[in-house]
Amino acid sequence: MPLSRWIETLAQDSGPPLFYLVTRPFTLGAELWGLPDAAIRVVPFLAIAALVLGVRSVPRGMSRAAFVALLATSLLLTFYAAEARAYALLGAADLALFLALARDRRRFGTYAAIALTAAFALWIHYLAIFFVAACAVVALARKKWKDAAALGVGAVLFLPWAPVLARQPAAATAWLAERPLDTVAGILSSFGGVGR
Repeated sequence: MPLSRWIETLAQDSGPPLFYLVTRPFTLGAELWGLPDAAIRVVPFLAIAALVLGVRSVPRGMSRAAFVALLATSLLLTFYAAEARAYALLGAADLALFLALARDRRRFGTYAAIALTAAFALWIHYLAIFFVAACAVVALARKKWKDAAALGVGAVLFLPWAPVLARQPAAATAWLAERPLDTVAGILSSFGGVGR
């Protein structure tokens, strides 16, 4: 499929394109060479493995315990772990961004890593907007101006996708504007709970 048609197709979707680009070789392998459908799930599987292995990079104590608890109870990671969805890769990108921001020593490479990782996360899934924004708020509150600037550069690197985001159907991105109680009710409904 030509790139222009591919972007037009994604303009009808509910997310940015990077996850589709990263998984494209596996999708092609399934389509052209008869690889099993499980090949499409290689990237999410590797991302989950990276998250689990990443536990060792999180500082010991309450931080690590909280990370493990969040990882084990995250519906987006556990419920969709076997799906060809972007959530696991987003989680791995968010962990990488957190670890880059948590580094004590700062060099130009650290700020470049923060900017590129923030951009990577934003190009993977729109949920990254919330994580990157939260990181920026914390950086500003702690007066870490260079961290905040690096996160801003990452956001600027995402801006070329903004026109496509603006054209995506409102129904495809309605979850961005959904009330929190509606979100909770929807999650419970998916498990046979409260219904709608």
